[in-house]
Amino acid sequence: MDLENLNFKAKDLISFAVYIISLSVYFLSMNAKVDRVTEAVDDLKTEKREVSSESKASSFITQNDIKALTIRAELNRQNIEIMKSDIEMLKMQYNNRNNN
Repeated sequence: MDLENLNFKAKDLISFAVYIISLSVYFLSMNAKVDRVTEAVDDLKTEKREVSSESKASSFITQNDIKALTIRAELNRQNIEIMKSDIEMLKMQYNNRNNN
């Protein structure tokens, strides 16, 4: 290979340099965009985990609230039954006093 056969012109060198610079800028900008997308995906994963754990906690709290309300309803039912029996007993005592 003879150097005399290589006929480079300044125009060709400048075109090549512009091409290399353009490619470098393109790859750098794409790399920056990929980094931003990667960060956004990581943020979304983190938020998803947080929402999932909050949802589980909320579900657990809701289940506990339902259990507490069920227990309270049963206690209220028992109190009503006790009050009914008390009322019946008071009626019987009132009737006994009035009959005597």
